[in-house]
Amino acid sequence: MPAVVARRRRPDTACGTPAEPSRGVRHLESVAPDEARELRATLCGDDPHEAGRAVLATVDLYRHWRDDTGTALDHRRTAERLAVRYLHDVIDR
Repeated sequence: MPAVVARRRRPDTACGTPAEPSRGVRHLESVAPDEARELRATLCGDDPHEAGRAVLATVDLYRHWRDDTGTALDHRRTAERLAVRYLHDVIDR
């Protein structure tokens, strides 16, 4: 069975944490505060459950932005639902 693996980031990498976002998030906060607030939920530290929560937040954000585009997409809702259910199963282990 696959497992969620968390890697430690070096302090000099561009990725931030929820407590200390990277520069890009700070700049985005001044330009698009609502989107920055939504993106903040996708940041995580080293904890596997925190990483899972961040991935689920990314899925929610993707769905929100996808649905807001108004573009005609072939939504494979069954596959999407099954993939998210699997993600929940992995996170809950």
